[in-house]
Amino acid sequence: MSINSNPWDALKNERCPRIWLIQEDKHILIQWESITHITASADFLTLTFDCEYGLVSINSTESLQELFEELQLEQIRMIDGRKLKVKIQFSGK
Repeated sequence: MSINSNPWDALKNERCPRIWLIQEDKHILIQWESITHITASADFLTLTFDCEYGLVSINSTESLQELFEELQLEQIRMIDGRKLKVKIQFSGK
């Protein structure tokens, strides 16, 4: 999977300690251990998860099922929020 063809980059048979989330105005590293409550809508156009920063919501016009499955296997290295609609609802932790 190429970074240029997908808005996320996956590793096969490997795991990074953090996911690099790119946004228009900042870069965020999310620890795998903090990711919980991963959910997707029935059509896989919306994906959400909790992490140490708060609630992350990802929306797309194309299916996010592959991203959902790669999150399950902890094989995501990077999510490019500039190519997807990513919203972080920061918690007050």
